[in-house]
Amino acid sequence: MTPDQAGVVRISSEKQQLVGIRTDEVKRAPAAGILRVPGRIAVDDQRLYRVIAAVDGWIRDLGQNPAGSFIRKDQILASYYAQSLLAAAQTYVFPCKRMLRWKGAM
Repeated sequence: MTPDQAGVVRISSEKQQLVGIRTDEVKRAPAAGILRVPGRIAVDDQRLYRVIAAVDGWIRDLGQNPAGSFIRKDQILASYYAQSLLAAAQTYVFPCKRMLRWKGAM
């Protein structure tokens, strides 16, 4: 065997026929079809981030983000409801609205 034939396997035509080996000319052609292979979806722990809320509450709605999709800036991941956070926001917003109305009356 010469160095330019390294990796070449030769099988006699009798053994090719016995084993059922067929050969054909290699051609470029578009490939179409469905390939079904076994697989498993797993979480990449290196890209997992936990969101820790400062108040007790629960997730009300999840955004339209299928697993594995990329998230863009300002994209909604979920809406979070917390009674104590709502009360604090109302306590802040109510005086602000009164202040704006009072300034508008001047």
